[in-house]
Amino acid sequence: MTSTPHPSSSTYPERSAHEQVEGDRRFRLLFERIPDPMLLLDVESGVFTDWNPAAMRMLNFPAREEVIALRPADISPPHQPDGRASDDKAREMMDIARREGSHRFEWTICSPYRSEVVIEVLLTTIAIDGREVFITTWRDLSQQKRTERDLVANKLRWKFALEGAGDGVWDWNIQDGTVFFSPRWKTMLGYAEDDIGNALSEWSERATPGRPAAGDGRRAGPPRRPHAGLPQRAPHALPQRRLQVDTGPRQGDQQ
Repeated sequence: MTSTPHPSSSTYPERSAHEQVEGDRRFRLLFERIPDPMLLLDVESGVFTDWNPAAMRMLNFPAREEVIALRPADISPPHQPDGRASDDKAREMMDIARREGSHRFEWTICSPYRSEVVIEVLLTTIAIDGREVFITTWRDLSQQKRTERDLVANKLRWKFALEGAGDGVWDWNIQDGTVFFSPRWKTMLGYAEDDIGNALSEWSERATPGRPAAGDGRRAGPPRRPHAGLPQRAPHALPQRRLQVDTGPRQGDQQ
């Protein structure tokens, strides 16, 4: 495969031959040794003109001869996850990168030596020897996708557990201030699913401090002082709240 010239060799033609050779050497060294998959994709022909070792390892190609003149569609399944033909979508992604200067997107690749893998692609347009070329970098998203699937599965298991237990549950996300109220929590108070949103005020506006019922033997006011010589325990309290329930007719209900 031909040597990859430095991108600046065409941008700065006044550079000396020695400077251009040195720039080419440094760029080739970076291209070959960078641990991330990197490829050069010719804009006009839509053909990969060079692969670094990390890109070849990602698709398990054993020799450079096997990647000569491949197009993006040649290392992709017939269709992407959104149902679009890989060949058509690849041209659209390149058009966007050419127009905007760069473009980042998710893509599914494969080869005769490796099954499908989801990656993030970054196309960046540069000029090399008077030709437009995309510096193409890949990032493996396999672990991220597995984590996302695990999160979805955990949420489903939690949902089924809540529904099966029959308990009213609410969960406050302190970071963003939202609250999850389970459907059972809402029905226990006489509300429909859409009657209560996910703001903390949905709980606080319905809550009133609990008070001891008459004759239950509890005293209001500060606790008694402990007798000297008796073991002392840290004071603790179990706060109680009453919640307002919806007992009236709903708007729109027939009288």
